[in-house]
Amino acid sequence: MWSLLTAGNMVVIALCQVLFPRLSKLYAAGDLRAFKKLLWRGIQVGCAVGLLGVAGSSIAGRQILTLVYRPEYAERHGIFTALMAVGTLLYIITLLGYGATSARAFKNQAILMGAVVVATFTASTMLIPRLGLGGAVWAVAIGFSIHIVGLTLVLTRILRKQELGHSAAGNGDT
Repeated sequence: MWSLLTAGNMVVIALCQVLFPRLSKLYAAGDLRAFKKLLWRGIQVGCAVGLLGVAGSSIAGRQILTLVYRPEYAERHGIFTALMAVGTLLYIITLLGYGATSARAFKNQAILMGAVVVATFTASTMLIPRLGLGGAVWAVAIGFSIHIVGLTLVLTRILRKQELGHSAAGNGDT
């Protein structure tokens, strides 16, 4: 079922490949307002892709799973819909990650990934034995949520620092 979620991420990655050069140029030029606006539009498109996946799996999850896999998978259509919702989080992460990379926040992303791995592992060990596949979905959702919060904090910090640097340079305070 996860492979269907990654199909949506391929669409989001294609979008990111288009946005990345522009985001990088905007950041380098100090046009942070346009940077944020473009990144926000990308996130909106990523959310739309995710919500289409959720809607499609809600409406036709049984049929999709039967067609793509086997009828046994159709019995887990609720898990499929939950995975599609988690996919929306992945799409947001992908876009925020490209935004952070275009703002050259490499070290912070590496540290954040370590925290996400630990959180996901911890949630997995607690939830999967009790909830099975549903616990796995929750564990990934927890890890992805932490990743979104972390990337948002990284971007907020780096953009605020950049804004302060540009305003100080504009005022002759450097």
